[in-house]
Amino acid sequence: EEALAAADRLGWPVVLKLVAPGLAHRSDLGGVALDLRRPEELRAAALRLLELAARQGVEGAGLLVSPLKRGGVELLAAVQRDPRLGSFLVLGAGGTLVELLADRALLPLPAQPDDVADALTGLRIGRLLAGARGRPPVDQQALLAAIGALARLGQALGDALDTVELNPLLATPEGAWALDALVVWATPAAEADPSPSR
Repeated sequence: EEALAAADRLGWPVVLKLVAPGLAHRSDLGGVALDLRRPEELRAAALRLLELAARQGVEGAGLLVSPLKRGGVELLAAVQRDPRLGSFLVLGAGGTLVELLADRALLPLPAQPDDVADALTGLRIGRLLAGARGRPPVDQQALLAAIGALARLGQALGDALDTVELNPLLATPEGAWALDALVVWATPAAEADPSPSR
């Protein structure tokens, strides 16, 4: 019922995502339902996702409702911290093919907006951002503002952070939207691997 109320507030169609502490790659698990247009579709998807979480032993599972966004260019934008080298801004092609495309640029933080813009232009997907093949260019100002906010957040979290990632960060002619986020907290060397949270 909470998911239905959220969909009514956001406006249909919506996307429903499974969320839980430690669940980093929900699409690999089948934890995403796209293009839900009616309450009955959302109800069925919600039950399916929660049952999936129970079968897979995912603890603390919940649901995230987001407005469906179409078109645009999917980017990866992240801040990663290296204990020896400091924090870096990572930019590249995003979405589900992020590992396959391996289209990335690294910038040490703090990074100036002009440096970020140059790094985006240098990506293979940079031409899509500029408006290739008859597509309109994305809203560069909104995209740079979103990346700048992410960089400031990463710096503010400092040593407590391992990674904060937006993937996909959807860039369109009308603006930029973080469609998914992942935070991995740093852990002392003596502890186990960090646990991601969404």
